This record gives sequence, structure tokens and C-alpha cells, in this order.
Amino acid sequence: MALLHKASNENYLSGVQNKLMLILGKKNVVSKDVTDLLDHLCTLFFDLKRKGDVSVNAQDAVSIMIDVLEIVKPEESLKVSKICQIWEQVLQLPNVILSNQTSEKLIVWTLQSVRDENSSVLADILSFLAVAVNYKEIKQAKDLKILLGPSGFVINKLNEDRQVNNLTVLILKVLCNFTYCSGEKDWSTISKDLVEACIIQFIKIQEQQLNSDPSNFNILRVLILCFYGLENIFVRFTTSTAPHLETIFGLARYYMLFGIAGQPLKYAPIRPSSLPFVELPLKCDQTKNPKVRKKRPPSKVQSKNRNQDSHSEEIGIEPHLQTKNKTWAKNSISISSSDSELSDSDVQSYQRLKETQGKVRSSALKMLSAAFKFCDQRSVMGYWSAFLPDSSQGQVYRHSLVTPILKDCSVKVRCSALVALSSLLQAIQPTLAMASYQETRTGSFIPLSHTLAETIIAVQRSLVLSVSAEQSASALIQILKCLAVAATVFPYEKLPMELVSKTIQQCTPFLDNKDPDVKVACLSVLRILLCARSANPQIVQMFKEEKTGKCWLLEHCLTLIDGQSGFPLTLESLLVIGEVTRSNIRVAQPYFQHIVRSICHKLLTDQDSGIQIRCGKALALVGASILQEMEKEDSDQFISRDEAVQLWIYIIRHGLANILQAASVPPLKAEACAALATVGSQIFECLPRELRILFVTLALGCATDGDASVRAASIRTLGFAVTFNTLNDDASFLLDSSEKILPLLLDGNLLVALNASWALGNLADTLDKDQNSLLEEMPRDFLINLIKAAVHAAQGPMKV
Repeated sequence: MALLHKASNENYLSGVQNKLMLILGKKNVVSKDVTDLLDHLCTLFFDLKRKGDVSVNAQDAVSIMIDVLEIVKPEESLKVSKICQIWEQVLQLPNVILSNQTSEKLIVWTLQSVRDENSSVLADILSFLAVAVNYKEIKQAKDLKILLGPSGFVINKLNEDRQVNNLTVLILKVLCNFTYCSGEKDWSTISKDLVEACIIQFIKIQEQQLNSDPSNFNILRVLILCFYGLENIFVRFTTSTAPHLETIFGLARYYMLFGIAGQPLKYAPIRPSSLPFVELPLKCDQTKNPKVRKKRPPSKVQSKNRNQDSHSEEIGIEPHLQTKNKTWAKNSISISSSDSELSDSDVQSYQRLKETQGKVRSSALKMLSAAFKFCDQRSVMGYWSAFLPDSSQGQVYRHSLVTPILKDCSVKVRCSALVALSSLLQAIQPTLAMASYQETRTGSFIPLSHTLAETIIAVQRSLVLSVSAEQSASALIQILKCLAVAATVFPYEKLPMELVSKTIQQCTPFLDNKDPDVKVACLSVLRILLCARSANPQIVQMFKEEKTGKCWLLEHCLTLIDGQSGFPLTLESLLVIGEVTRSNIRVAQPYFQHIVRSICHKLLTDQDSGIQIRCGKALALVGASILQEMEKEDSDQFISRDEAVQLWIYIIRHGLANILQAASVPPLKAEACAALATVGSQIFECLPRELRILFVTLALGCATDGDASVRAASIRTLGFAVTFNTLNDDASFLLDSSEKILPLLLDGNLLVALNASWALGNLADTLDKDQNSLLEEMPRDFLINLIKAAVHAAQGPMKV
């Protein structure tokens, strides 16, 4: 109770501090007093850390602990152990800030303690150090190299231990936490030598455990920590990994299948190459002439069965995954209470072992994903062929990132493999763009383009197969996300069209899935396939119904918008509608009236500002698509001018006007202004007079808005408006526009100033074209003020 009372008091540390001062003032310190004080501090800070009390004055706690270091000698092992435990709790309190001086004192005290070589307290010291190195001030301490340097105490201790034990795990925790650099801080001050030492130790430990016992939990924890540390280094210190990529990638390919039964593991560093697939399959010794046996011709039944299984052999998957109704093959054991030969504790140990082995594979794949994402693109180019499958004829099946996607029983591992595959495909997009499939190829030479096409086909088929076989919702979402990446980077126009048709066929049923996130991911795949390949008539035809010729994807999205769908599903549906309208107006033309009415209704009735903003973006895409059609010849237009005018009348009256006149959130107003800018001169001159007046009023009114994004969008709209045929001879409108444009040339926001300078250029062009009729109606000083403002803005700091 006394402890709780003390913790609730604002000055609860003052009593401890006074007691500490008394101890420091004594010439002969009583050991029992120090021990009691340390016990009290340990209990106090443990309780405070557990509660997570943000009112704790963490800096007072740090000051007290710095003073405590002076009353304990390094050879007093019990007290040193207690201090380490207390520091571990203090450093985990909220809002702790360490000064450089405090950090140096901590490192010096740690060095004095470890030099005593007392193994009984080494675990506590390492546990404290693992927490301390999370702080940037500790990471950049000068004396830290004596601990973590290539010949430092921690590294030497790691190399001395022949077997993996708890100390090995603690040392690797220290190295991992040292490499973890979170936030937006500048980490360039961290010693590159220490980072290099960490890389070498991580690689060395992994190489030592290549043929180790996969059921040893300490070894599994060590491997997880090594991959976690390398992942941190790829994120923050990518350049330091360049000399070690061959070894790191080789280890990752080995351990991404670690612990899977029936998967032969062979480690070899991966050599970079400028050409893909330079690794030839192992062949038997050709110096001897083996006897050639005459083989009987295969029967028709055998050849038929072989043809059915050829696809699964190409990409190295198990035959039972070919069917849609079969589930993943798992390394299962009987766990029934009556028939099981294993006890419940044995079953739990087995499951725990499998989970830990899965964490090893997952951590290896996460490290690969970080490498593909943060490494220089030119570095990744030399290694990508080792991680993608090859379905070329005559090639021996090899393990790739597709293998864990299809064969691993752990959902987390499959998700990690899919993320790594997505990162790799994005990194090598320029190379994949060269792919070109040759159905009828003559000669023995295989061009690079065809080899790339074979690889893409193998990847796409594997992903499509995994969609039908996957039972986990989280893994299914990752597969669909990976398919979305593939749809972005694969050149389908130079590949067999069956890849796209099978992808659409497998993904479409998931539009009615119970999980809304699965629906969103499925919509994303279909959107990219349709919009990114809108110029390909074969792909566009796949999204049309055979009888009516209408786009079933647009109809589905319009149904979702008109109904009560969730937030992410509504956003994705609006994105599909906007992108389809922008990329292929021929597909969207039959739905234009429905699209406009549904979006405007959602814009005004939905209470979520995020959905309203997406509605504004969709209207801007619809307006831009209509404007692009109006610039074509009448015979080439898919939408007539009369239809376009009626659509814009509805958009302004039942959508944009209400948003711009109401007290809407600034981002929504900015999107509404951006949509208003897509009207175009041909549509504007056909609008009713009251709507033209309303258009001008809204554009001029938003130019003085307090939000910079609204001002920028409004000035951009005025920049278009001064070029309209109906307005470019209106002297009063041009004067009003100039009054809004000129002050914004010196706006503190760069985007506003740039848009204002662009609008001023359009205004000057309009005055130049109609100078004879306009200058007579303008004030005498108008042109002078215009020139002065332009010159002054050009000489300003932003030189707009």
C-alpha cells in the first residue's frame, strides 16, 4: 500500500532521491542499505512500467539511476544484476529521453561490469543492453564499438560459444535492436563499422546452422533474430549489404523452405548475372558412354495421364492442389483424445515446433521482401532469376518463391512469400516488359524475351491456382494483391490471352465473398486488368456480357454504390468507376447517366468525408473523360454534346454547387473545384445562363478560401475559365479574375503560387488575342499592374 501511495504522488521519487543522497553522503556505505534501495527501486519501476503511467517524470528516474551507478562497484555482482534489471524497466517507461552524456556514462559502466567477467550477471547485462541500444543516443555512443565492434566484447563472446544457448539469443537480441532504427530520424551518424560487424555475425550464425537440428528451439530463435536483423539493415543501411548479397540471398533461399518435410535443401551462394537462368541443371558425367536401352512406346492411356499432369510438373506443385475442392496438404498428426498415440503435451510441443519453424521461413521471406524493396534496382537485376520459376521445356524444376506459396502449410509464411514476390515483380518491372511469347518458334536459340514470357506464365498460373486452393482469407487477400501487382507489370498484350481470361474466371466468384477485404482485393485486380489494358479489345471483351454487350464490372460497382456497402468497398467501387470512365469511355458510355446520378447522390448523402472526397475525384475523372471526347471530331465522339451538357447540368445542380456553397471540409472543396475545372469551353457555352453565372461565382469565391488546397484548385479553375469563348471577351470577369490571381502570385504555398502564375499566363494570352476590344474597357493602370506583378513574382524566392 505504501508503494501504491507513493506512486500516486507527483513527487513520489523525491523520497527515494533523498535516501539516495544520504547514502552518497556517507563515507562508509552500508551494503544492506544499498540492497534495500535497489529492491525498492526495482519493485517501484516494474510496477510503473506495467501500468504505463504517462504522468511519470521519466527524467527524474533517469537522474536517480545515474546516481545509483556511483554507489555500486563492478565486482558486486548481485547489485550489478539488480541495477541492470532496474535500468531495463526505466528505459521502457513512457517519454524517456537520454542525453549524450547519460548515454556515454551508461556504456562506460556497462564496459566496467562486463570486464569483471562474472558469468552470473552477464545475462542481466545483455538483457539491459538489448533495451538500451534502441535509443539513438546509445547507438551513436563513442565507446559502443568496444562492446559491439568487430573485436568487441559482445562479438568475442558470441564467437567463443560453440553451442547455441540463451546467451547467444540475448547477444543476437542486442545486435538486432541495434540495427532497428525507427521513425524519421537521421540515422547517418550510426557507425557503418558496427553495422558491418552485425551483418557478418548474422551471416556467420546462419551458415553455422545450415545442417543443425530443426527441432532445437534456441537455434530457431537465433535464426529468426538473424533474419530480423538483416531486414532492419536492408531498410536503413542498404548500401552496407552490397558486398554480401550473394551469401544473404543464398541463405534466404535455403531457409525459406526450412522445416518443410520432403523439400531437399542445398545451400549455395547465388551468383549475380546479367542474363537470367544461367544456372544449368545438374547433369550426369558425360565422359562415360552409358548403355542406351530401347524404350517401349507409351500407351495412349499413359500419354493421356502424362498430359494431364504436365502442368503440375511444370510449376512443381502437388497434383491434389489442381482441384478446387481440395485443401492444402498439411503435415498433420492425429490429435483425437481417444485414438492418438501422442499425449496432449506432445501435440502442443509439436504444434509449437511447427509454428516456430514457420517463423523462421517467414522471417527469411520478410528479409527478402525488404531487400527487393530497398536495394538498388540494378543490384536486384542480377539475382531475380533465382527466385522465380522457369517453365521452359527441358528445365529441371527448382525451388522459387512460388514453392512456399503453393506448398507451405503456414498462412503467415504464404503471406510473407506473396509479399516478397510482389516486391520482386515491382523491382524488375523494366526487365519483365521485354517479355514476348513465341508460340511457334524455330531453331535451338531461345531469345531472352521468350524466356521471360515462360517465367511470367509460370508465375501467373501458380497464382491463379493458389487462388482456387487457398482457404485462408488473409492469404487469399495477399494472393489477390500479388495478382494486382502482376496485372500492373506483366505485358499481357505479348502473352497468351488465356492468362487474363483464367485470372478473371478465378477472381470473379470472390466478388460475392463474405469477407469485404477479399471483395476489395478482387475489385482491385479486375480494375487494373481492365483499365491498364483498355486499348486491347480482347481484354475489354472479357468484361462484357455476351448477350447484352454491357460491362458486368461497372454494373456490379454501381450496385455497390447504390446500396449500403462498407467504407473500403465503396471507395474501391468509386475508383473502378472513375478509372474505367477515364481509360475507356466506350465501355462506360451506356452507364454515364447512372454513374453521374449515383455519384452525386453519394456525394450529398454520405456522412463520411473520405467517401465524399472519392466521389469528387470520380466526378473529376468523368468530367475529364467528357472533355476529352468533346475535343474530337463529331463522327468520332462516343457521347454527343447534348448528352454531355445534360450530364453537366445535373452535376452542377445536384452535386458540386451544394458542396462548394456549404461548410464542407477543405479537401472535399478542393476536389469539387478540381471537378469544376473539367467543364471545358464547348460545354460551358451550352449551359443555361444561371449555371454559367453560378460557375463563375463559385470559382471566384473559393479563390479566397483559408485552405491552400482550395485556393490552388480554384485558381486552376479560373485559369481554364479565362480561356472560354464565352468569357474571354467579358472585361468585368477578366478584371475580377485578375484581382484574385495577382495576390496569389506571392502566396506562401508553392502550389497556389504556381497555379496563379499559370492562370496569369492564360489571362495574358486572352488579352493578347482580343486586345483591341478589351483594352478599351480596362482601366489604364490594369496592364501596368499586371506586368509589375508578373515581374515581381518572377524575381521572388520561388521564381514562379
